[in-house]
Amino acid sequence: MNFILGFVYHVLDGLLLFLVVCMVVYAVISWLVAFEVIRLNSPVAFQIVNFLEAITRPMVRPIQRFMPKLGGVDLSFLVAFLILEGVRRYLLPGGIGALAQLLSR
Repeated sequence: MNFILGFVYHVLDGLLLFLVVCMVVYAVISWLVAFEVIRLNSPVAFQIVNFLEAITRPMVRPIQRFMPKLGGVDLSFLVAFLILEGVRRYLLPGGIGALAQLLSR
């Protein structure tokens, strides 16, 4: 049974890490677009930005409803990043450990 829980942990950890990386890449690309280093006229750049936005917006939008911009800077990405990393580093291992204890009874 432990190998199944290990597999579940590995898959969930990988998905959370993928979301974290997407958030970081989207934040960097959005800065590059804002400073006109990258232009969205390119179809490849446009598709990459749309893909990353489709992945990150569902996580960031609820935070943006409650957190105002500070001096015009949107810090909701930072909060979402911290929440995802907290879940990945603390809640996921604890949850899998608790589930392993519950199933070993």
